[in-house]
Amino acid sequence: MEGQELAFNALPLSRALRGEQVDDTDVVLTLTPLNRRRVLRVNAAPIRDESGHVVAAVAVGRDITQAIELERLQGEFVKMAAHELKTPLAVMKSFAQLACRTSHPPPALRRQLEGISVGVDRMDRVVRTLLDASQLQLGRLHFEKKELRLRALVEAAAASTATRHPRNPIHVQPGPDAWVLGDAARLQQVLTELMDNAARYSAAGTPVKVTLSLDGGEVEVSIEDEGIGISEERRERIFERFYRAHAGTPHDRGGMGLGLYLSRGILLLHGGRVELESREGEGTHVRFRLPRLPEQRLAPDVASMGGKPAEYGIADEG
Repeated sequence: MEGQELAFNALPLSRALRGEQVDDTDVVLTLTPLNRRRVLRVNAAPIRDESGHVVAAVAVGRDITQAIELERLQGEFVKMAAHELKTPLAVMKSFAQLACRTSHPPPALRRQLEGISVGVDRMDRVVRTLLDASQLQLGRLHFEKKELRLRALVEAAAASTATRHPRNPIHVQPGPDAWVLGDAARLQQVLTELMDNAARYSAAGTPVKVTLSLDGGEVEVSIEDEGIGISEERRERIFERFYRAHAGTPHDRGGMGLGLYLSRGILLLHGGRVELESREGEGTHVRFRLPRLPEQRLAPDVASMGGKPAEYGIADEG
């Protein structure tokens, strides 16, 4: 699927003849004389005799060309629709803000105009999320990577999350600093999404714990809550596009089921990985790792935490 020609010994059937189990490998066939392209999803397995020696192999290929093309068309449609929605949303917000500033509306009308502005902001976030998801699916998500101080991104995301969830303090634990190569906006998007999920599905007053640690050439960010958790049968699909683990349950908080899908995709494109552990009724623990750059500088403009946890947001006891 990456466009590289496969050698004979890399074909699924050849691999199975060497004793390897091959699952759901997608390959492209170019058929002559019209150079038509077909996409096959191939599974292959060795066949062994009573002594365990491979004596044959079997491979099954399923033509998924139409399904791949449908996914591509869906991605293109979402991209086009998102672009078309951005302009009218910007016009609506501009006129609502202009009316508030120039006409000195009475309080009731001002509240209505502010409500329009808030609604437009929410629609704009939906549009941007759909556009990001379509770009990720099509392999066109844009990054501007540079050297970044990861802890600064973590602290900014914690402060931002605390403003939206003032009843759930975000505790950033003391730990080592680390530099990574990445897109600041995209990594902040991941951190904000994970912290926001942790706070959203936790009871009021329950803290979210954020920790940074180093392991060899990687830096790990851990986000742990004591919330409602996720049932075992739903955890397997948690990073799928449009999947919502709590849909149809009393804990459904809405959303499109794209946040974790996007987060995983962004981390993978940064050379990282992510895993999630959860127990229903006990909480969720998300960890992701990124390659870290060699220690090459200090950040004199950032005050030391002095070995104490930083807390963002204060639980409302009332």
